[in-house]
Amino acid sequence: MPTSWTALLLVLACCIADVAASATGLATLKAACKARGLRCGVAINKQNLQDADYIEVAKREFDVGTAENACKMATVAKARGSYDWSACDEVKQFVTNEMGGVFRGHALCWGKLNGVPDWMRSSSITADEMWQELKAFVVASVQRYGTEGMLGWDVVNEVITDDSTQTDNLDSTYLYPKLNSSYIDMCFQEARRVGGADLKLLYNDYNIGSFSNHWSAKKVSRLHDFISGLKNRGIPVDAVGLQLHISYDMQRGESSYANAQFLSGLRENVQKLGELGVDVHFTEIDVSMTNTDTDNPVWTDAMATKQADIYEALMQICLDVSACKVFQTWGFSDKYTWIGAKDGVDRYPLLFDSNFAHKPAFTRLINLLTKDGALDVTTSDGPTSSQDGTTTDRPASAQLQVTAGFQSNALRSPQTLEGICDGYTSRGNCQVLIDVPATCAGSTTNCAAVFCFHGSGGNADSWKQSVGSQLTGRKVIAVYVQGAMKTSGQPGWNTGESSTHDDKDFILGIAQVLRAKGWTGRRYAFGRSNGAALSQELGVNSMLGFSGIVPWVTQLLQSPARAGPTPYDWTHPQTGSCTSPLAYLSLAGTADTAIPYEGGYVGFTGGTLMTNSESNQLWATTSGCTAGPTSTNFAWTGGGQSGSGELHTWNSPKTTPVRHYKVTEGGHNGVDMIDGKNAWSVMLDFVAEVEAALDAAGSPSEPALPTGCASAPEPTMGAISSQSPAASPSPSTSALPSPSPSGQCSQACSDEFENCARYGSNTYDSCKNEIQAGQGGVGKLCIAGCTDTPAMAAFSPTSAGQNPSPVPSPSPAPSPSPSPSPTTSASFPAQCSQACSDEFGRCAQYGSNTYDSCKQQIQAGQAGVGKLCTAGCTDTPAMAALNPSSTSQPESPSPMPAPTPSPTPSPTPSPTPSPSLSQNPSPAVQDPSPTPSPIGSSSPAPSPVSSQSPSSPGQEQSSAPSPVSSSLPAALSPAPSPVAVEPGTDGGRPFAIPHVILLSASGTLFGLTL
Repeated sequence: MPTSWTALLLVLACCIADVAASATGLATLKAACKARGLRCGVAINKQNLQDADYIEVAKREFDVGTAENACKMATVAKARGSYDWSACDEVKQFVTNEMGGVFRGHALCWGKLNGVPDWMRSSSITADEMWQELKAFVVASVQRYGTEGMLGWDVVNEVITDDSTQTDNLDSTYLYPKLNSSYIDMCFQEARRVGGADLKLLYNDYNIGSFSNHWSAKKVSRLHDFISGLKNRGIPVDAVGLQLHISYDMQRGESSYANAQFLSGLRENVQKLGELGVDVHFTEIDVSMTNTDTDNPVWTDAMATKQADIYEALMQICLDVSACKVFQTWGFSDKYTWIGAKDGVDRYPLLFDSNFAHKPAFTRLINLLTKDGALDVTTSDGPTSSQDGTTTDRPASAQLQVTAGFQSNALRSPQTLEGICDGYTSRGNCQVLIDVPATCAGSTTNCAAVFCFHGSGGNADSWKQSVGSQLTGRKVIAVYVQGAMKTSGQPGWNTGESSTHDDKDFILGIAQVLRAKGWTGRRYAFGRSNGAALSQELGVNSMLGFSGIVPWVTQLLQSPARAGPTPYDWTHPQTGSCTSPLAYLSLAGTADTAIPYEGGYVGFTGGTLMTNSESNQLWATTSGCTAGPTSTNFAWTGGGQSGSGELHTWNSPKTTPVRHYKVTEGGHNGVDMIDGKNAWSVMLDFVAEVEAALDAAGSPSEPALPTGCASAPEPTMGAISSQSPAASPSPSTSALPSPSPSGQCSQACSDEFENCARYGSNTYDSCKNEIQAGQGGVGKLCIAGCTDTPAMAAFSPTSAGQNPSPVPSPSPAPSPSPSPSPTTSASFPAQCSQACSDEFGRCAQYGSNTYDSCKQQIQAGQAGVGKLCTAGCTDTPAMAALNPSSTSQPESPSPMPAPTPSPTPSPTPSPTPSPSLSQNPSPAVQDPSPTPSPIGSSSPAPSPVSSQSPSSPGQEQSSAPSPVSSSLPAALSPAPSPVAVEPGTDGGRPFAIPHVILLSASGTLFGLTL
């Protein structure tokens, strides 16, 4: 039969099979993917090819297949000197002949346990012998399977280290470092030489999914350096395989690995890999569903829905980003999965259950792929059982409905805050009550909101007596919040214990709902014991928006520096922790046996506590106190006891008072009365005092953030409806520095921010802070242009909406002198040389591959400070130290040509003052980072991202000159211009409220301006 007729009949057969499958109500996955330009595949295990149901589903749904283990060197070359291809042949033939798909070989060069045979792990084999054996296996494998029916090969698998502290990018395996790193190049080169250009060659790895996940960000950064290095050396790598073995814990919620932040960073990762010139394949997807409350959780509808959310989000990224070409799961039935197999537990990670019935995740993928008419098939419209599919809509419980305005309630009869728990169904015992006195009732209110957090084992309702009884006549709405269940079995808050729920995201969600109802006031945190620990963290992480905290019987943790779910997990103020001055009133007993007044290690806290003296002094320094404390006596009663104590008061600004009640011989339960007055009334009086001072100062409803600190992202609140956000009031204006007319300054800052962001969140924060403070790199030359660039907005989404303080126009300073060549020493201003030196130094922190790429871009005038002072970048001390053999040539064997500098007069350089570094105020909290701290500065540091201008009411102006101003060349000193704040912001800080339905009391839509 002619080949053309054979091909036509095969096409017709495939179409008939797809139509038959769609008659059941759903398209086949491979047909739906094909209509959208994707391939959808699966890993095949040879042992499962005896199961008729397994064979039927694999043949029907997928058009890419990969052998889980059958083609690895450990399987094929068990005996040295001979190859057994039988298992690999069987899987490959099943994929191409039975499934009608293409085969992706896995994996040619893998140095870990399952990747190499026993004899390759022997110490008796020499490096040269190992090299030759590996090369022979690559050649033999690619020759045997050729290109017919082949998609490509995972040529190199899992070589990048997981250890973020390791300087070497490569992991220690059976191959490396016994073989030097050039074996990787050899594997790719031999595969291309034998297989030709039509065979896709992949690098495949795990934990390389997301820039935004604290587990993987550093490894993703290393991945990009690794791929860039291969490309720069001319090594043939066509695609990157992101394995995406991910998980979601129903108890932890959005603090789980596969949270919204992870998915956002995954999208960014796929986009950036595409920009490097490689395709992206999702190669080994599985989504494990767990619950920290039990070792072997029972499958529930809620788990099915959440898993479907994640699978759908992964597919949406693959559809949206053109670099993504393949969507492939590691198996397809929960009956046969490696997840949990060793432990004998169920994790339900795949698209079909153990009976081969499709799960809601499968249905959601089909609906997503076909919703735009890409394939004309019948899809399931109505709700069905958790094993038979779901609608494309999110569950109604996650569509937040909020009644606008506030009605007062009777004394000690708080109201339920509607909507919020619908958005956080995974919390289980979710409860949020609001206590609204008549003084705060109305369609809108600017009353202070006091969030009250109970101790472990407590509940939200307990506050209606202690705080609720004191609200009459006050301008305060009390918010009583219920803690989620901890692993100890008690409700409470995640402040470093083994519990994993994300309380801070939950609290942001509550604030968002209150904003939607019409609340425009400031927020404060009251807490007892475990709730006080949460209050401390809410204060430390100022992007959470609290103006003051009142912690009872718990001081700050000394260590660890971070605890609980990221990103709001700093446990004490220090460099980089984004802590603004705030009002602080604490109380602790000297005879407390649960939380010792003198601190120390306390097991259930997960760390070591500061002494109360250290903790209070750190808050005092953070909040701008200039002296103290002074001490006065007070009388107390509580728990059937009475005594005296000392009130410690620091000399602080009126807007940020700092005080501490030292309850002599008091225990862990606090006190009932202070000097004959209800203790909680004393705390509420403190809030009223602070509110009056902030109002007099014209302060916004949320504290200004320190330089370089990004605002909080929108809280997750699960999947919510797609209603338009509420209208916003006419925005106020504030001065934003605009980039220089020529654009070089803005672009150079943008480039440097992008370089920072490649190295993971911690490095990025430190790097960005240096630039913004004018202490490093291009920031020394154009700090005024660094607050509104596209790159900064991309990596710190809310920063573009802030109200940075205008940077004063500096005195004229010389521009860099032109140079005939970057390799020729020339006369240039000192600040240019120093800025280049700083930036070279930063390059060197990231290892040789990254350093080479980073430095070459600077030297060639293609990035960062190099765009402004290329002529000064070839003979700085930092470069000489890092490249001793030459102070005039790039280390690259192929130096990039330098651009011709624009002619500029060469004035005499003027001296440049060095920026002063803020010191950490407490010897108990040391941080070696050079990043400027918002704490303890004797004079205000320059703050291009402050949300108040220097002339704002109540803000004192320093007479000291900006430490960066005189280092800015006059040509790069833009004059500040007023720019309107984006709508939907609160005092310059965005509080987006998308997808919230506003209803009036009668149930009609309510037009609310915020």
